[in-house]
Amino acid sequence: DASVSWRELAGLPSLATPVMVPGTVFGQFFLASGNRVFELIDNGQQIYELPPLPQGVTVAELAVVVGDPPMLLARGAKNSAYLLKGNAWSIAGDGLKGPVAVGASGTLLVGDGGAKLGSPGAISYSADAGATWDPAIGLPYDQSVEAIAAQPTTSTLFAYCYGGDIYTSTDGGRDWTLLTRALRTTAG
Repeated sequence: DASVSWRELAGLPSLATPVMVPGTVFGQFFLASGNRVFELIDNGQQIYELPPLPQGVTVAELAVVVGDPPMLLARGAKNSAYLLKGNAWSIAGDGLKGPVAVGASGTLLVGDGGAKLGSPGAISYSADAGATWDPAIGLPYDQSVEAIAAQPTTSTLFAYCYGGDIYTSTDGGRDWTLLTRALRTTAG
């Protein structure tokens, strides 16, 4: 109702640094707090707790992969990325610990992150729902990948790197090329 009325959702614990993303159908959302993840259906009329991530993991990012049921791609605040398939979480993206994203046709991406200059940028991508992961090519040799964005209906992807460069991929994450250096904060 355009935020005219609000209601408290019963059945959730106290939330600490929650992360929430829309699901794949209208009224579905996924909510994470610490290592716990919840599915909210019908705008929170029904709440289901999903399997928790490993102890000590605090979810910092979530991405939803279309499917029935949908899969979740999560990044821990100081840990690796994880993929929920069915009732089990597994390490995703060859152990990279940076940003996560989902592209068209269920392409999964995990970056290296870490806010580093002087170290190569890295992205692992999967075109088969996380069964296999491959390293992307063409990323910068001197700055980590800090954010990944996807256009949901195309195979075009974008990566923001720590030095301010933006790279793009038009093949679902395999090959990357420099798009612009316009956001650089230093000469180079």
